[in-house]
Amino acid sequence: MKRWKASLAGLAVLIAALAVRLPALTAALPYMSYVDEGHVLHHVSYLLQRRTWEPDTYSYPTLPFYVIAGAALAYSPVYAATHDRSLLQDLSEAPPEYYDILEPP
Repeated sequence: MKRWKASLAGLAVLIAALAVRLPALTAALPYMSYVDEGHVLHHVSYLLQRRTWEPDTYSYPTLPFYVIAGAALAYSPVYAATHDRSLLQDLSEAPPEYYDILEPP
């Protein structure tokens, strides 16, 4: 009986959590209102193109820039082997002409 009550309490918490979270999933669609991937990825592209670890801005925490740039550098040999060109050749210009366009797709 004790186990049943604990399971029921856990289920109640799960239902309450879903009731709070599910209505917010469609907020601001089709655009995400709280994450700006372009803001991070354009700075990563800048780091990779300039071959530097000095970001062009400090208006955002730089750790995401460094982590993503490091992952891109680690993946770049695989990218070159599968696409017959280097990752650096496929990066968009920095600063971008159009903010919402970032390659490689």
